[in-house]
Amino acid sequence: MEELKPLLSNLISVDGITAAVVIGRDGFVIESVTNSSLDTDAIAGIISGGVRNTDEMGKDLGIGTLSQSMIEYEGGMILTRVINDNGAILTVVATDKALIGNVRYQLNKFADQIAKSL
Repeated sequence: MEELKPLLSNLISVDGITAAVVIGRDGFVIESVTNSSLDTDAIAGIISGGVRNTDEMGKDLGIGTLSQSMIEYEGGMILTRVINDNGAILTVVATDKALIGNVRYQLNKFADQIAKSL
């Protein structure tokens, strides 16, 4: 678990990423790093509920369980990925100046390393 903080710190060093949060399926923060005033406990609660709802939507539509999602807003984006069979979630929050492709690439690049650290 002590490896998580440095991995998340590397992830938020990517241009435009302001927070990286590893969330348990129960909605509690496992580890987080932010370079902004974002409340990572609030992020965890909101994201875990959203993942549950989105997961159910995929099941109801017959397209399977959620693996990754991206939501764009006027001021930025949230990318979320389920990273292990226990339902741990990696979420990054990025500004509207971030390059979407790079943020997605970095999320996927770090997800496996973070999952191994759990």
